[in-house]
Amino acid sequence: MKKSNGIISLVILLIVILISLSGCKERGEVIISNTIIRFDEFPIVDSIVFSDLFEFLEGVPWAYFPVDSNLILFNEGTGDNYSFLYKYSLTEKALSRGYIRYGRGPDEAVGAWWAGIYENTFWVFDLTLRNVLTMDLNEFLANSEQPEINQYKHDQQFYRIAFIDSLTFLAVSLTNTDTKLSVVDLNTGETKEEIGEFGNIPTNVPLDAFKDACTSYIYRKPGGDKVVLPYRYTDIIEIYDIANQSWITIQGPEQFNIEYEVGTRFGNNFMVKVEESRKAFQNGAVSDNYIYLLYSGHNHASEYWAKGRYIFVYDWDGNPVRKIILDRYVYDFGISNDDKTIYSYDPETGYVITSDLQ
Repeated sequence: MKKSNGIISLVILLIVILISLSGCKERGEVIISNTIIRFDEFPIVDSIVFSDLFEFLEGVPWAYFPVDSNLILFNEGTGDNYSFLYKYSLTEKALSRGYIRYGRGPDEAVGAWWAGIYENTFWVFDLTLRNVLTMDLNEFLANSEQPEINQYKHDQQFYRIAFIDSLTFLAVSLTNTDTKLSVVDLNTGETKEEIGEFGNIPTNVPLDAFKDACTSYIYRKPGGDKVVLPYRYTDIIEIYDIANQSWITIQGPEQFNIEYEVGTRFGNNFMVKVEESRKAFQNGAVSDNYIYLLYSGHNHASEYWAKGRYIFVYDWDGNPVRKIILDRYVYDFGISNDDKTIYSYDPETGYVITSDLQ
């Protein structure tokens, strides 16, 4: 009986090893661009200290949009009974009820993954339902009831989006395209164009795993025709000039590469994080003057992998401007349009926090 159990255990072990070997393949070198401007340090390094603004009990804010005397919070809730949006009046010190509830019904979302403002439109991107919800910003700010919400479906898998006009958005695509961005028609959901070539795509790595390793965030300059792509697993940012159709690629100050292996699950390939994998940028915010990016720098095993204590600041020509040291680790943040105030959230205390930008 003991011999039989030993054989069974050996067979199970061999199966596990075979599965592991089939799921992890050779790593491929990632070259984001063949023309990279590198730097070693920021010209200015300073620090800020946060103070409590108000206690937030509805979840964990992902993004912050200061508009006039209001602070719009894009929320990551918990459970099956929460809302994705809240408004906080900076003058009245009051939090509104929630908007866009979790669910599959009208004016609801399941996997609201990001949000933003384009001119007078506030939009929410639902990654799970492949849906974009929009509303009139003024109506949203003025109306205590539910504002009218428009919904636009698409059938592709995007990681993040940014509107470039009222009918078109740029999307960081996770599908098997060999480009960095898709130009998508809002009304039809169809891709009109693919833009942005990589410097190298390894031939020994499945394209979907490569695209997973090369995911970035995307933010549009509020009053201009530029977007920035901060990469998640290397300290590279790229600025795309929409009008001139030109790219600038900047790396620094640590200049580390994307390290990964390939895993396979249910017929799909993905990035497997390894010991050398590091998180670079962990979300960000932009104004017309500057690009602000939360930086981690930690490896995959660190408890601070998805947090940051540094904000890297660049101008829209890609020049490194400033490194801000925070007094605590945070997940996300927002910047006022005049570059004077920063907002974030302390998960240890449950408070939305704020500071002046020196």
